[in-house]
Amino acid sequence: MKIERSHRVGKKKDDKARSIVVKFNKFQDRKGIEKKNDDLRWYFHRKINWWDAATNLLLVEKRQEVLREKQREKRAYVKRKLSFWCEGGKQEAANKVVRISTASVMDATPQNTPVMQQLTYAELRKTKVTELLALC
Repeated sequence: MKIERSHRVGKKKDDKARSIVVKFNKFQDRKGIEKKNDDLRWYFHRKINWWDAATNLLLVEKRQEVLREKQREKRAYVKRKLSFWCEGGKQEAANKVVRISTASVMDATPQNTPVMQQLTYAELRKTKVTELLALC
């Protein structure tokens, strides 16, 4: 939390407290201070209740500190196999993937085979794709 500037308001009097005006660098810091002020003011007006708002506020603040400490740290990105990227390994991996648009699959269309023409619509629906490709 960084403060850009701060000062007190009014002339100094022995019997009265003076307000403090603070300008923060970040808007979120201001909102956090306002929230804590509202919680403490609420506690002051409701102190006859058993629930202890100040203790709860301190516990929440402590929990936030612990969470900030436990945040994941950034790790350096290291490529494990440089040969995959530099020596054509990526292209070899891409060539291993079976493509639907290859010529061998395009030549064997189901309409040209006599076995496929003999099957009924219900039989075609029940057969699996691998079996249909085997029939071609």
